Formats: sequence, structure tokens, C-alpha cells
Amino acid sequence: LGEEQVSVATSEWSPHASAPDSPTPGYMIEIAGAIFKKAGVKMNYQIMPWARALIAVKGGGLDGVVATDPESEPTLLFHKEPLGQYQDALIGPTSLAWKYEGVESLSKVTVGVEAEYGFAEDVNSYILKPGNDKVQTISSDDVPETALNMMDRKRIDLFYNDVSVFNWKIKQKGLDSSQYKAFHTFRAGSLFIGFSPKSPNAQKYADLLDKGIAEMRDSGELKTILDKYGLKDWKP
Repeated sequence: LGEEQVSVATSEWSPHASAPDSPTPGYMIEIAGAIFKKAGVKMNYQIMPWARALIAVKGGGLDGVVATDPESEPTLLFHKEPLGQYQDALIGPTSLAWKYEGVESLSKVTVGVEAEYGFAEDVNSYILKPGNDKVQTISSDDVPETALNMMDRKRIDLFYNDVSVFNWKIKQKGLDSSQYKAFHTFRAGSLFIGFSPKSPNAQKYADLLDKGIAEMRDSGELKTILDKYGLKDWKP
């Protein structure tokens, strides 16, 4: 009969989820992969554009989509224990003479944002306002890389994204982290794998993750994976 397989996908969002063949495929991928492996389930993981991954999961072509939450995708089936954490912020060069004083202060700077990214409520309407030339939408294979280059060339002042994603990119590029800072933090939240309601094993996979993450936390295996990515456990 062969091994049972679970198929998951997401867009690249290191260190949460990275290239499958990388020595650092993403801490969420390593955690989920280890849990499924122990249960005798092989995890097939691939990178694809976010919108395509969502369509595939909702249509039942994939079992799960990595790095989302029940609020964003209420039609998917979720485990209860988070597999990760994000913290949105406005990040820019330390030398920038600017202070966040509410949404109106954003008109004094140019902000780079990722296409298809979900934004905190307080800035959502500002960022998505049609014809806003103070917001630059970035679509590329490596958005944080493009954002850093745009900052260097003074095409944007700030980048709206997840803090650990930005820090990871700085580390990969060997840049000095003291040259950048978060000028303002917005919402923080938990990350999950959302399973397809059309996947016959969706509930089983969600239960496996809940049980597995608790075991990995107790055994120290979770800490080992997070240490590799320079991250701390989100559960106090």
C-alpha cells in the first residue's frame, strides 16, 4: 500500500517556511515534518504562490497550507496548538529620522508592502487606498531581499512585514542588524497549518500536530529546532 502521505504548500516566508531542499527549510516545516514522520506519515512539502496554494487547499488538491490562521482562512480546519508566531512591524534603517504617531504620520514616509499580505486593521485602509503613491507594492520571488535593495536605493523608507522574516534575511545577507530597527510594531499572532475540509484525514492531521507539538516541547526537540533559527518558544 505504501506510506501514507500528507501534502502541504505555502509561499516562501523564511524562517517560517523556506525552500524544501534547503538545510533550513523553515522551523514550521521541520516541526510538522518531525511530527508526521513519528506517526508514519510522509510530508510532501512544496513552495508555490500563496494564492495558488490557497486555491489548491480549498479545492482538495492539497491537504494543507502552511503559515496561516483561522481568522484569515475560516473555511479551513485547524489544529489548536500554534506551530509558529509572527509579529508585524514597520522596519527601516536606524538612521531614519521618523517616528510613528498614528496612521497620519505614514504620509511622511514611503512604505514597501508585500503583495497579498494581510495588514493590521489600523493601517489596512491606508495601505490599500487606491492611488496612494506613498505605498509601494512589492511582488518578487524574494520580497524581503527586494525591500532591502529598495531601502538601499532610497526608493522606500520602511518595509511592513514580519520581524523574524526581516531579521532572517539580514542574517542570511551578513548585514549588521544594528543598522535596522522596528519603528512600530502592530499585531502579533499565531501561525498554523490550515487543512482542507475536503481532505479525508484533515482532523487526524490536526490532532497529530496538537499531540506532537506538546511532546516536542516536553522533550526539548522543539527548542533544538527553534535554536537553529535563532527563535524563542512562543509559549511562556
